[in-house]
Amino acid sequence: MEKKYKLDEQLCIYSLSVRDISYNNTHHFEMRNQKVHNSFGYIVDGTVVFSTMFETISAKAGDLVFIPEGCRYVSHWNGEPTIRFYSLDFLMPKKSANLWRNMSLQRIDGADNDKAFELIRKMCELAAERDEEYQYAAFGVFYNMVAMLLPHIKVNETQTMPQPLQAAVEYIEANYADISSVKEIASACYLSESRLYHLFREHLDTSPISYLNSIRVHAAIELLADPNLSIQEIAERLNFHSEYYFRKTFKRITGDLPSKLRKML
Repeated sequence: MEKKYKLDEQLCIYSLSVRDISYNNTHHFEMRNQKVHNSFGYIVDGTVVFSTMFETISAKAGDLVFIPEGCRYVSHWNGEPTIRFYSLDFLMPKKSANLWRNMSLQRIDGADNDKAFELIRKMCELAAERDEEYQYAAFGVFYNMVAMLLPHIKVNETQTMPQPLQAAVEYIEANYADISSVKEIASACYLSESRLYHLFREHLDTSPISYLNSIRVHAAIELLADPNLSIQEIAERLNFHSEYYFRKTFKRITGDLPSKLRKML
């Protein structure tokens, strides 16, 4: 009797690359457009603060992070004196990519980080060789690492945004420093204010003004890296009603006051 077991071809990756990256003292990076691949990262030296539209995540030497395809974020790195990390970038076929897109940017907790780092370094060594046998071996190491890490990566239950909400999100992201009211957003997207509120609550579990403020706060994180700008100037530039409201909103979203986060940049 013959038993046949077929593997899922949708789990085959399209591309795989490994990078060993280093900087001195500080480094700032923005992913304003949608990220085109998934990434695992292992931090060797330094600390980092990742900011998305909804949350701020910090990581330090010895931590593993995951950044999904389609994610938009800002990262601020600090080293004393060096920053070094490995980035493992990969693309999945369209049908299987939905699983990865439903994951959020996150620090991976509970995994064997030392083992993962060992596998990443092994992939670097193998990828440096051009013979096919080494390339095949690198892909094999990648799948071993994914099998080890996947149970520790959180998956979000997300829905595809309807077109009117997508239009509102894009309008906010393009005009966050100039928007004066929710009425302005609704009008630009040909929606009533009540319909706009409903769409944000149903699909993003937030309000239009909260979403707008999250975009402004994460733009503020970028501006805080400039020591020549005062907190008040940043608040005014981003169209907050007052410096007090800016500080209050900033702490609610990031967990820290602007002055404290500035010291980390």
